[in-house]
Amino acid sequence: MTLLEAELIENARKPFELNVDDPENDEVLIVTDTEQDEQLWQVLLKAARSMGIRPTVQIVPKFQYTHSEPPAMVREAMLNSDVTVFVTTEPVVHSDACMEAQRQHIKLVAMEEITADILAGPAASADYDYIYDEGVRLREIWSRGDHVEITTPSGMDLEASLEGRNGYFAVSKVEEQLEGIDLYVASFPDGEASIAPIEGTANGTIVWDETMHELGHLEEPIEADVEDGYITEIRGGQQADQFRRFLEEMDHPDAFALGEIAIGINPGARITGSPREDKKARGYLHLAVGENTDVGGTLEAPTHIDGVVGGATLKIDGELIVEDGEIVA
Repeated sequence: MTLLEAELIENARKPFELNVDDPENDEVLIVTDTEQDEQLWQVLLKAARSMGIRPTVQIVPKFQYTHSEPPAMVREAMLNSDVTVFVTTEPVVHSDACMEAQRQHIKLVAMEEITADILAGPAASADYDYIYDEGVRLREIWSRGDHVEITTPSGMDLEASLEGRNGYFAVSKVEEQLEGIDLYVASFPDGEASIAPIEGTANGTIVWDETMHELGHLEEPIEADVEDGYITEIRGGQQADQFRRFLEEMDHPDAFALGEIAIGINPGARITGSPREDKKARGYLHLAVGENTDVGGTLEAPTHIDGVVGGATLKIDGELIVEDGEIVA
């Protein structure tokens, strides 16, 4: 066994340690696809077996797009599992099938878009007790807030109502969230505290400048004007055009709606060009458009696209929570 493989296996044990209650009896499913690095599912399999878990591995064609519906065979196997780990090239947990699994309290662990570098890196080996405590603390700050304002040096200037809505967290351990939040998912690596802003209340300009689903690293910022919760115009270069076309192809108005605002809280996470790690980086934000019914919202879209923002200042009810990319609350 190489040193790298040993490091990968050590970190790959964590999502199982946090989410498999009965290693000998829990039904554990690992889902991967034909375009993912096969080393990753093999490492997860070895890690699980080292703990007495005997997972089923399902290898399927790459999912069509971010949070598209998985094949029927994946849905059936997932609904018959206790824990399903997705180590696929495309995210899937906001799909209807995965939301059905969450309602049945099947634990889902999102490791989509992960690479060997991310799994061996500092975000995966971070102190998850600390991340859990930070998630609880910032979730409470979100939940008692009524109004959020976000600005960045790159030109973002956005506000929205939070009134009456609870926040939620993602900290690698699946557990019950606050009232109104159906989310029964963890990621790995992980670390965010988030909220679904009140639909129809967001106004201003979003500027994504780091990473985005479907696009990866952003070569130049993508700007979007938002009126009453919906994107009305998208500006930028070639990637902005790709983003616009992708949303248009969804053929659903809610694909253009602001569905989530999140604060990254993982001190080990780096900016790598992959949303899997980037959106968890401490002090970075991500703002998503599309589906959010699993996190307390009302948007029913066929996709959910996260975009990462750096150097932001975020205020809740006028109180500084993040300043210039640093959590100060």
